[in-house]
Amino acid sequence: DRQGDGVLTITASKAMQNKDPAQVAALAAAQNLITHGIGNASTDEQIALGYLQVNTGRYKEGMDIFNRLLKKDKKLIAAYLGRGTAYALQGNLTNACNDFGTALEIDPKVSDAWKRRGQTRAALGQDAEAIKDLTKAASISADYECFHQRGIVYHKMHDYRKGLTDFRKALDLEANNHITWNFVGLCENSLGHTREAIIAYQRATQIDPNFKEAWANLAQAHRDGGDRVGAEKIFARAFQVDARYVHGFHLRGLLYYGCGEIRMALSDFAKGCDNDANDRNCQLMKAVCMHSLGNLSGAVAEYSALLRVDPAHQCYYQREL
Repeated sequence: DRQGDGVLTITASKAMQNKDPAQVAALAAAQNLITHGIGNASTDEQIALGYLQVNTGRYKEGMDIFNRLLKKDKKLIAAYLGRGTAYALQGNLTNACNDFGTALEIDPKVSDAWKRRGQTRAALGQDAEAIKDLTKAASISADYECFHQRGIVYHKMHDYRKGLTDFRKALDLEANNHITWNFVGLCENSLGHTREAIIAYQRATQIDPNFKEAWANLAQAHRDGGDRVGAEKIFARAFQVDARYVHGFHLRGLLYYGCGEIRMALSDFAKGCDNDANDRNCQLMKAVCMHSLGNLSGAVAEYSALLRVDPAHQCYYQREL
């Protein structure tokens, strides 16, 4: 089984059917089905148990196991990877980077360490360093995650051509990943390729019909292509998945606002605010719609509420008008 984002896992699906963590760990170790095991049954069993604890959200328990292992063997790569992953999943990204870096000092050929440090550096905003790490990981083991994760970083950097190339490479290795297809659509749309974006979003929704973000992106692509009716139908499909989808209300509200349907737009922005009082995008557009409709006192109240949260918000000038 392919390992998931950010989590070190036992790769034995049969072993995972057993609910007792100690027995699962023992079985995985016996069958040599853990990543970066050393071939010692007792140590590998502890590594497997640590992985299981991290995978199930018991980070402290997992880290305790890895700490004990590292006291016995300071060059145990699996323990650094496991503890680093636990750090990353708890938001302690600096310590996570340090553990992955230590693993690489011990063995620079561990693709998993390059990949995980790259992911963590991307989360820290160190995009150039993340690209270097993920590129190194791909040079050692060109797997799906390397290309998918590097594509995400390129997308964040607005380098949509390189991002698209990586996402396509990822799909060559795992053709039915709905998240990657969605990113292909985002890149294609950002490059002005509306038709190709629609095809990618459709593929994502075919693979996962409950992927509300892909439905919303598909609706946006239809809007970009001038198909308001089609966009409205697809937005409705997104709301079938999640009737409280705040970002969907924001995007459909923008569709209506752009078509001059201010009252319909206001209704959507208001629904977005009702479902998430902290959503600034909907709150701003709700105020803009009120402003456009001549409800100046209502608009001022919404602008003022935004400014209490963010005193430097650009809506200050709109409120003053």
